[in-house]
Amino acid sequence: MSKFHSTISRRDFMKAVGLGAAGLGAAGAAAPLFHDLDEISASSKGLKPAHPWFVKERDYMDPTTEIDWSLMERFDASGELNNSLHVDKDKLDQMRALNKAHVKEGFDGNKPGLDLRSYALKTSAWLKPYVRAGGAKAAFLGEKHRISTPEQLGTTKWTGTPEENARMIRSAARFFGACQVSFGEVIEGKTKKLINTVTADFGPKYPVVFEDVDDSYVVDPDDTGKGGKMVFANKLKYAIILMIRQDLDMTRMALSYLENSGGGKGYDQIDITQYRMKSFLNGIGYDATGGTVMGLTCARPGWGTLFGLGELTRLMQLSCPEYGPLIRTTMVVFTDLPVAPNNPIDSGTNRFCINCNKCVDICPVGAIYSEKEPDFIRTPIDSQNGPFPPDHLKPEAFNNSPGYKHWPLNHYACGGYWSTVGPYCGICHGTCVFSKHPVSTIHELVKPIITYTTAFNGFFLAMDKAYGYGTVPEERWNDWWEDPFYEVPGYENQGH
Repeated sequence: MSKFHSTISRRDFMKAVGLGAAGLGAAGAAAPLFHDLDEISASSKGLKPAHPWFVKERDYMDPTTEIDWSLMERFDASGELNNSLHVDKDKLDQMRALNKAHVKEGFDGNKPGLDLRSYALKTSAWLKPYVRAGGAKAAFLGEKHRISTPEQLGTTKWTGTPEENARMIRSAARFFGACQVSFGEVIEGKTKKLINTVTADFGPKYPVVFEDVDDSYVVDPDDTGKGGKMVFANKLKYAIILMIRQDLDMTRMALSYLENSGGGKGYDQIDITQYRMKSFLNGIGYDATGGTVMGLTCARPGWGTLFGLGELTRLMQLSCPEYGPLIRTTMVVFTDLPVAPNNPIDSGTNRFCINCNKCVDICPVGAIYSEKEPDFIRTPIDSQNGPFPPDHLKPEAFNNSPGYKHWPLNHYACGGYWSTVGPYCGICHGTCVFSKHPVSTIHELVKPIITYTTAFNGFFLAMDKAYGYGTVPEERWNDWWEDPFYEVPGYENQGH
């Protein structure tokens, strides 16, 4: 239980950041009076994500990202971030050799964040044992054969209203490890298009097909590699969208294996969380499918954007009000258990990205779209020099669908850089203005202003740069091994 309470009103709140009457005029009467921080963070009886008070709820299926469902297509994810689709074998061999050389250089020089212990930490965080041990069936279905069903236990399955079910699942999800959860619907002609035709993990041998069956199932391919499929039961009309927070302190140490460890642990944890959730649903008498972080659903930020976890940003990532983009992905579990869906939100993040190019300026290969406004386009059109030019892009190989208004990512440049520098890159996540500890008081005062007005966005960006927020200098990376709760200049007292 929180021990810190405040009786701050919206007027006192604005004065606290030095905005006075001007700030009050900008935010208006929409900012409510609140009595303590517990009241602010409380959800609506467990039916909605527990966002801060200043986050605005939008109409159902009307996110801040504009969508044209007629242009949206199901995505073949078998080649996602696969650079071999963009370049020939000689170029791919050169990239792999360069990566190997960078890894060896880090080991031989015992470089901070690139030494052997950092590499071992990274590989330990990326184990993903459930997926690798169980294959396609475990990834798609979980472990149905290991869970006792209500029928086997001699009882009837759980029944409740959609609202009661939502509260139950929210409690279970938090217990299983999710930091946030929301609920959505599988809608023909709309969100059903966000389910891939093929997964990145298992490829064309296991196409995802929809059938009118009692339960989802998997068929393994024959000896020729044909005949396999993942069958998604059409009765699965509901979506449980799970989110795992990524460690901020590790993320700020890019490019290093320490940063990779934070991302890998997040991926591993979300796999474990959805694995447990599928088992729970089976245990109370319902069907469930899920896939993995690289699997069943395309436009992975899409589900969280549509159903109230956050907004789509210039990074082509979901950014939530509590943690910014410090969530590597969302994980969607599909089920026939009725749950009350959530509405999209507006916290001002998408609008902030229009005039903030901090991630664009820091990206070492120009992978992030630099144009001011998002657009209905498939490929980046930025002109750039360097080893990953846009003219190598094959639009069909990655998911920049023209069905929604976005800042398209040059996946080839992003993935290519990952493939050559040794550690995976997370510089943009560690640099983002919204990557802050959620209990950092001054940042929690700034966020409501961003939600209600764009008037001070330029000022906040300038202050973010002036105070040095972003990635941690390489000479400080080894400090983590001595004290994982160390304080980096510019980050003191930020809720370790």
